[in-house]
Amino acid sequence: MNIGIYTQSIAGNYGGILQNYALQQVLIQLGHHPITIDHYKPYSRCRWLLGRIRHFGCSANVPFPYYGRIGSKKMLEFAFKNIKRTKSVKDVTPGLIAEYNLNAIIVGSDQVWRKKYNPNVDISFLSFAQEKDIKRLSYAASFGIDEWDYTEIETNKCKKLLAKFDAVSVREESDVTLCNNNLNVKPVHVLDPTLLLDSTHYEKFFFKRYIPNEPYLFAYVLDVDNEKLNFIQQVSKQKQLTPIVMSAENNARNDDCIEKWLTLLAHASFVITDSYHGTLFSIIFKREFIVINNKKRGSSRFQSVLSTFGILERLMDINYIDLEPKHINWEIISSILFAERIKSIDFLKKSLLP
Repeated sequence: MNIGIYTQSIAGNYGGILQNYALQQVLIQLGHHPITIDHYKPYSRCRWLLGRIRHFGCSANVPFPYYGRIGSKKMLEFAFKNIKRTKSVKDVTPGLIAEYNLNAIIVGSDQVWRKKYNPNVDISFLSFAQEKDIKRLSYAASFGIDEWDYTEIETNKCKKLLAKFDAVSVREESDVTLCNNNLNVKPVHVLDPTLLLDSTHYEKFFFKRYIPNEPYLFAYVLDVDNEKLNFIQQVSKQKQLTPIVMSAENNARNDDCIEKWLTLLAHASFVITDSYHGTLFSIIFKREFIVINNKKRGSSRFQSVLSTFGILERLMDINYIDLEPKHINWEIISSILFAERIKSIDFLKKSLLP
C-alpha cells in the first residue's frame, strides 16, 4: 500500500526527524511503501536577519539557520537521505494524493494537533483529502497539552474531518480524554514511533569519533537558559563527569547532526534533558536520566510516557530535583516496552488492512 505521512515540517529537531524516520521504517517492515508529505514553512529572511542581530557578538559556535528551513545543514541532510519524501510544498493540495498514487494517509506522530504549532490545524485532520477515497488514520498524534484550546469553529470542523478517519490513535493519555470530550472519538493510546524500533536499529548511525575518551554527562536541552546550564554544571561536578551540552533548531551548532546526537546519548553515563524525545531515547538506550519539566512545551507528554513505564519520578522541576533517584529497573522497562510495541504495531496492521 502506498502511504502518505503527514507530520510536522522537516526541520532541525532530532525528535521530529527521528519519529518521522521510525514510522517509515515500521511501515516498510509491514510491507508498505511510505512517503512523507514534505510540507514546510520557509524560514524567512527577516527571521534569519533578526537571529543574526540577536546573536551579534556571541561565540562563533552559535549557528544561524540557513534560509529556507530551521536547523543545521547536517541534520537536514540526514532527513533528506533517510526519509523518503514528496516534493517540497508550501500548500498541501488534493493533487498530491493522485501524483503519488496514495492509498492511505497517516497523520502523526508529534504535536500535529497542537494549534500553537499548526495555525491551520484542519490540515492536520486531512482537510485536503476529505473528498478522496482513501484510508485515513492517525498514528500517535499529539495535542502536546492537556487543555482544549480550539475555537468552537475549529472544533466543529475538525470533529467532522475526524469522523471520516478509519482509525484514530494518539500519543498521550491526555489526548484520549481531549478527543473523547471534544471530538466525539475515543482513540487508541499508542507509543511514539521511535519506541517501535529496537536500540540496535539506531546503532548503525553511531560514529566512534563522537565518543569522548572519558566518562561524561550528556545534556540535551531545547530551551537553554543560565539556570539549566548552572544545574548541569552542578550535577556534572557532583557525579564527576564531563558535561556535554547539545540543543536543536536555531540553537544547534553547525556541526551538530543526528549521528552525533544518537552516539553521545547512547554512550553517556548520565543524561539530563528537557526534551520529550531526549526522554524516549534515554529509555531506548537504557541510560539513567533526569527530565527537567518543560512546561512551556507541554508537561502532559512527559507525564504520560513516564507513567506508562512506571518512572514518573524522573520528571522534576529544576528547583526540586532529586539528584540521586532510585535506579531504573531496566528488566521491567523492557517488559513494558515489549507489550506496548505489540499493541502499537497491531494497531497499524489492523488499521491498514485492505
